[in-house]
Amino acid sequence: MIVVDGYNLSITDVVLVARRGDEVAIAGEALERVEKARRVVERLGEEQVPVYGVTTGFGEMCYKLVPKEFESLLQENLIKSHAAGYGQPLPRECVRAMMLARLNCLVRGHSGVRREVVELLKEMLNRRVHPVVPEYGSLGASGDLAPLCHMAAVMIGEWKAEHKGHIMGGADALRSVGLEPLKLKYKEGLALVNGTSASTGIACLAVFDAARLLEHAIIATALSLAALRASIKPFDVRGHEAKPHRGQIEVARALYEMLKGCDLVRRHEAITAKLKHEYRPSQVVDASEPIQNAYSLRVIPQVLGCVLDTLRFVKGVVETELNSSNDNPLVFEDGDTFHGANFHGQYIATAMDFLTIAVTQLALLSERRLARLINKFYNAGLPEFLVDPKLPAGLYAGFEGGQYIATALAAELRRLCNPASVQSIPTNADNQDFVSMSMNAALNARRAVELANVVVAVEFLAAVQALDIREEPGIRLGKPISRAYHRIREAIPHLAEDRIFAEDVAKMLSLMRSRKIIRDVKKVMGVWLDLDF
Repeated sequence: MIVVDGYNLSITDVVLVARRGDEVAIAGEALERVEKARRVVERLGEEQVPVYGVTTGFGEMCYKLVPKEFESLLQENLIKSHAAGYGQPLPRECVRAMMLARLNCLVRGHSGVRREVVELLKEMLNRRVHPVVPEYGSLGASGDLAPLCHMAAVMIGEWKAEHKGHIMGGADALRSVGLEPLKLKYKEGLALVNGTSASTGIACLAVFDAARLLEHAIIATALSLAALRASIKPFDVRGHEAKPHRGQIEVARALYEMLKGCDLVRRHEAITAKLKHEYRPSQVVDASEPIQNAYSLRVIPQVLGCVLDTLRFVKGVVETELNSSNDNPLVFEDGDTFHGANFHGQYIATAMDFLTIAVTQLALLSERRLARLINKFYNAGLPEFLVDPKLPAGLYAGFEGGQYIATALAAELRRLCNPASVQSIPTNADNQDFVSMSMNAALNARRAVELANVVVAVEFLAAVQALDIREEPGIRLGKPISRAYHRIREAIPHLAEDRIFAEDVAKMLSLMRSRKIIRDVKKVMGVWLDLDF
């Protein structure tokens, strides 16, 4: 049971409600705040005090004074006119995340809705009535108007909703679970739709998934480093403490812990001792091995550490927005109203652009390691394209096709990095002349995390294939790498003769979604990332 009070909802709570279907309750003190704010709104409306969206029109028409006789019509017209989304319906988990985020905003007690409104939204979540919400239409400016209007339209018995896999009219969906549509009153239509809850809900899911992606990327990295016989020296924490970024140090420490028991990685002392004997007086000698790794095998703590620190920053921004009053105007117990712009989604837009860039960097680095694994000139003696050594390369293609997936998605990820947060286009008769595009940014981030997972999945497959080929009697992988290797091999067999590669990728992604690899590795690790989820 997730208790919503407007102040303490976490990203993990959103994931539990959105994906697992945990039930929701509203804290008693939150309901008291809702009722106090409602009394203020009703007094302002009845006294015909000029308050935006209560006794005036909306947007550029805010100079139109609307008498109290049109209390309900004003709110209903807002919902119907702005339920103007387009595209594929958002996945159920995104809709549930949006609904929970909006509920949490309303119960803070500054939106001025009746208790019946928040109770209906809570019951729709608990009884699995999910509005059909088209993907596009929000500018993240006067809030996520279009997505939230499609949600609110169901609450008043309009539009469409999904329940137990069936699509039906809004009123029918509510009544099928014993609920009745609302008759909106002062400010309630505006309060339901004027906020950042759609982009914030989707952002919560993207941040949570990005954290799991980072954990998998570090494990895949360790497998690749072992398979490529890389030096362990770049992960010695002493060097990273001289450049004390928190994430960089944590990633280096985690990788060193994973690699220290592996016989395949090279120790710096052994490298230098060997090279020392190769010097010749008055000669430049081609040494037998490089003293340090290529960048894609050496800059991992600096790159993934930056991803980790960016993830922490983004998490803080998203959870602050999640626990905010992000509509307009706000109502206070003393009768004051705040006419401002808390509905503006710039924080979410910028944070999601940061997240998209961060996970793209993670994927691009993964793709470069994959390229080294399959290239016979850079993979420390492995066969080209990791074709099984018992088979003739050329007749068998191995990972040749698998790289194309990663390369294509790397290009798509770069395209997604074009920031949505700077794409403002004036609208609403130039009243909304600076908009955030937070919904587009959140959708981009969600897509970027999805695609980056595929790139890492291909790296996992290539790394375990390379470890198969490296296998020799007496070679120890160390517990963390061994745990990950065996978990993958239980689900996906060694690639001997060529087979449909897309099926292996699908199995790898399914295994990653289960988080079994992460759990197996963490059980034998002395240290891990501090992700606070």
